[in-house]
Amino acid sequence: MELLTPSGKPLEQLEIFQKRMLKQILSLPTRCPDPAVYILTGILPIEAQIHIKTLTFFNNVCHQSEESTEKKLARRQLTVCSEASNSWFLNINKLLRLYDLNEANTYLANPIKKTQWITLIKNAVMKYWSTKIVQMSELYLGLKYLSNQNLIKGKLHSILKHKSHSALDNSRIPTRLRLITGTYVLKTKRIQFYREKTDPTCLICGLQEETLEHFVMQCEKLQSVRTVILKEVNDIWQNEMNNTTRFHYLNITTQMQMLLDSAKLINLNKYNSASAETFSSSCT
Repeated sequence: MELLTPSGKPLEQLEIFQKRMLKQILSLPTRCPDPAVYILTGILPIEAQIHIKTLTFFNNVCHQSEESTEKKLARRQLTVCSEASNSWFLNINKLLRLYDLNEANTYLANPIKKTQWITLIKNAVMKYWSTKIVQMSELYLGLKYLSNQNLIKGKLHSILKHKSHSALDNSRIPTRLRLITGTYVLKTKRIQFYREKTDPTCLICGLQEETLEHFVMQCEKLQSVRTVILKEVNDIWQNEMNNTTRFHYLNITTQMQMLLDSAKLINLNKYNSASAETFSSSCT
């Protein structure tokens, strides 16, 4: 029971390992904000996964006979031990409260079927952690264009689900992930590390600071390259999205959102979901 609920240093090491592996798989740097990794993959932190396994094991205890050692121990410790105790069953009670579930004694007296229990705890754990991770992600300015709705559903982000038609499309995904996670190194990002030696002005045009918006949509020297791409984007915008307004006339924030991660606008019900998914895939 104690091995099933690691805490302190062992839990921290497991968490660090998972985050590092996920970042490597996504070709993201180690400095990438942790909430972005969970949002992109739909995978919960190690702590949340352990809580699900722990509560599943507790349900197995609940289904044992009243004469079983485990159930007798559960009833005794829940009755005798104080809240400050390190009792495994007291920790179960704390987990149940954390996820707004009933007290452990309730489930010991009236066990829930295994399939119903798994659905119940998975939904409760997902609701708690997705809310917590989304709140954390809002503290990172670099994640402002990243949709977080897939995490709430426990699913892989649409960018990673996209079935590309060529190796070129696949090679673009890591760059896009860096753009929406704020880890693509621009001059305004570099100045945060080398403040005294770095000028934030764009080296290509030399006119404005090299922000993400400037790099993607505004740099004059990149206009010749951008024009061809945006013409195709505008055609998709008008044909697939059934929009009379040209893509070029949208404000810069909406343009960037549609290019980098249109799922955020889809979930705000501003556009047709199927059409917007087609648009997002075409912009990869």
